[in-house]
Amino acid sequence: MFNVLTSMKFFKHYLIGKVFALWKGNVRFKMYNRTRQNLARNLIQTRPAFLSNFMDIQKTLYEMQSQRTYTVPKAGKAFELVGDFVEQQKTNREAVKEHYNAKVDEIISKRLAPLVTAVGDSRTLKEEEDMEHAKMG
Repeated sequence: MFNVLTSMKFFKHYLIGKVFALWKGNVRFKMYNRTRQNLARNLIQTRPAFLSNFMDIQKTLYEMQSQRTYTVPKAGKAFELVGDFVEQQKTNREAVKEHYNAKVDEIISKRLAPLVTAVGDSRTLKEEEDMEHAKMG
């Protein structure tokens, strides 16, 4: 009975197929794990120190995006192209330009400057902790 069963194709190649399936699963898991680690290492959004500031910056950029850089004239009013319309568009663009500059200054001064100092402080803290462990051993 053993000889009959081992001569069948399924039973004959069972162990080879099982080992191959295990090997294939391990290779796929290693590739997945490597990709996950690369993403975690390279994505700035996943770092806890950056997360709150990143969300605030995204909010500010969305506010900037919602500003219109042009003015749509009302339907019933006629404009002279040279006089009224061009002047109205120019004043609107200047107002939006000031708004953009204020938002960029806000991002730099309120979000990025504290973030840079926090990251610098965390780097020096890590170096100091490494030095403390070196003294112990």
